Amino acid sequence: MHPLRCPFVFARVIGLLALLVLIAGDVAAAQKSAATFASTRPELTGTVRRQDGRPVVHAAVYIYTAAWRTGTSPFCPSCYVDCGKWQRTGSTGAFRIRSLDPKLIFRLLVVCEGYESTFVSGVDPERGPVSIVVRRARVLSGGPGRILNGRVLDTDGHPVVGATVEPTGCRWAQGEQYGGIAGLTPLTITGADGRFHLECPFDSALIRMLIKARGLAPQATDWLKAGASVPHVVRLTQGVTLSGMVCRPNGQGLAGVTVQATPVDHSSGTFVRWSEIGTDAAGRFLLPNLAAGQEYQVCVKMEGLSNSDLAVPSQRIRTDKDGALLEGITLLAQPAATVVGRVALPNSRPLPAGLRVMLGRVGTWDVIQVPLMSDGRFTFRGVPTEEAMELTVQVQGYRLSAGVPESDPQGDQVHLCVPVTTRTLDLALPMEPVPR
Repeated sequence: MHPLRCPFVFARVIGLLALLVLIAGDVAAAQKSAATFASTRPELTGTVRRQDGRPVVHAAVYIYTAAWRTGTSPFCPSCYVDCGKWQRTGSTGAFRIRSLDPKLIFRLLVVCEGYESTFVSGVDPERGPVSIVVRRARVLSGGPGRILNGRVLDTDGHPVVGATVEPTGCRWAQGEQYGGIAGLTPLTITGADGRFHLECPFDSALIRMLIKARGLAPQATDWLKAGASVPHVVRLTQGVTLSGMVCRPNGQGLAGVTVQATPVDHSSGTFVRWSEIGTDAAGRFLLPNLAAGQEYQVCVKMEGLSNSDLAVPSQRIRTDKDGALLEGITLLAQPAATVVGRVALPNSRPLPAGLRVMLGRVGTWDVIQVPLMSDGRFTFRGVPTEEAMELTVQVQGYRLSAGVPESDPQGDQVHLCVPVTTRTLDLALPMEPVPR
């Protein structure tokens, strides 16, 4: 029997043809969808060159961290899917990293043997190709006793690429100094093998450093000696993660505000600085890679609440052992205070244009700035009550008049410790000339 004369066979043929049509349609739709997806996900292109314009071949270009174009982000800077993508440059120094999130801008890390590792911040693929210039690795001119060699590893013993190594203190036979130190390499970045080198101003100097790397807890090292025959090994750990929620007084989550954690111990040489993360749409936050075994001042930054008439009191939280997750932290907003005031020069003299006043929460790096009005007035909103604030104002050639309480004049820069205990705090800040 001819197959088309059999109703059953005929039906099967028709069904098969229909299935093939559907499959063809699905393939076409999938191809169109893939093309649309690719067109909406930009690629990052660029070149890596030396200072003389010649291309750098086989340089590794990493997407180190990312950030949203606008607003706060509930992700740690290294937690985005695009982070970790990388490509090597070709014979012309060009590179191409495909299919990136269009909502993000990036911080790149360029690593190449014989060249200084280089960070490039604020890279936006939609602005077109990026041109990166790297320097030849500097030949350290000091003798062996003035070179500090080290290597940064993770807990599994793998080299940490792109860790920043920043000296914070130097000790030598005649003294000790913190901050910027003449003759000491101010900052270096570990290469593909995790190694770094610092040049010191004195033979056998002892150096303290702050080491920070993507996805790991920062570490302030103990004193490490220059000139050691074996490189110093620093192991970075995962750290501790804080998990919690920022809530309005009615318990509803506060979205898009920034949670900041600052170590309470600000001692020179041991301070690992602050960490920040944004809350998600439900007000939740997950703040990773805090140093273990430290006490932190945790707050919600005032800047994100300045238009809401709310403020969040800070809390002290001690981190647990490495790898721990501290859950259930609740940061509850309450009605905010307003700090107003007026800066006045003697004899009603006009203030210079463009002056700003800064208000900072003591013990944190939570700072907001506002411009001074032409009449010297200023207003800060979203200020938490029952916390000490530090107000800073600088008018060249002037200082706060004698008798203003809690002031700490430093030349013509004034630091005023302000305990905020009421819903409205009004400050009169009369100025007088700095004695010559």
